[in-house]
Amino acid sequence: MAPPASPHVSMNISVNVSAARAYLASLPGPDRPTLMHLLLVTLGRTLAAFPAANARVVGHKVIRVEGVGAALPVNLLGHAGESRAELGMVVIDRLDSRSLVDVASRTRRSVGQERGGRTTNRVMQGLLGFAAHAPSGVLELGLDAFDLALRSPRVAEQLFARFPATTVLSNVGAVVGGPGDRL
Repeated sequence: MAPPASPHVSMNISVNVSAARAYLASLPGPDRPTLMHLLLVTLGRTLAAFPAANARVVGHKVIRVEGVGAALPVNLLGHAGESRAELGMVVIDRLDSRSLVDVASRTRRSVGQERGGRTTNRVMQGLLGFAAHAPSGVLELGLDAFDLALRSPRVAEQLFARFPATTVLSNVGAVVGGPGDRL
C-alpha cells in the first residue's frame, strides 16, 4: 500500500483516567462498561465531530463516511477460536450514536462469539479462509489484488457496507494477554 492510498495516523499519549475509572465504578451491575468501552464511545463521538478525520482515501480521493465504526483485534489463544487463528477481529459500527452500555454489550457479545470460534464478520471470515488455505506467494498476490481493488470507489463502498470500520483500536493487554483477559 503506497501513500496517499493508505494514510496512517498513530498516536501514543498518556492520560490520567482516574475520573473515568471512578465514573465506570459508579455504574450499576456486574457487567459494567470498561475503560475500553468508554474509549470506543469517546472515539466514535470525536470522529463524528470531526468528519474529515473520519474520512477514507479511495483511489486518491478523500471520501467522507457516515457513521464511525471500529475494528478491534481479539486474542483467540486459549479459546475455542484458536483452532482457526491466533487473532480474530470484531467490528462495532455506529459508535457515534450508540450508548456506552450498548457498545459494551455488543463488544462483549462479538468478542465472545470470536473466542467461541464463530467469526462475526463475513469479510474477516473470507480473508481468514483465504489466508489459511493459500500458499504464501498466492496469499501475497491476493492481498495485493485486494488492495488494488479497494482503490475503486464502487468496491470500497461495497466493502465498507460489510466491514464498517473507519478506525482500529487495540487493547494490547486483551489482544496479547491470557485467556482470562476481558475486552
